[in-house]
Amino acid sequence: IENSPASRSGIQAGDIILKINGKDITGWSLDKVSNTLRGKVGTKVSLLIQRPGLSAPFEVELTRAEIVIKDVGYS
Repeated sequence: IENSPASRSGIQAGDIILKINGKDITGWSLDKVSNTLRGKVGTKVSLLIQRPGLSAPFEVELTRAEIVIKDVGYS
């Protein structure tokens, strides 16, 4: 999402989250992952990311923020 903590940190479509705050998320449901990523605005969360084409995963620390999604209009 444009202007989200993830986009500002350089996370890209296709990146795979391997760990959240050091915990392996293999087998977690999408709801559990989403709920773990959400939290109080201003708090931090650490992600271990695997990007296709890179040999080694890398860590990213995000500061949680309110995400505002723009409405889509049509005419």
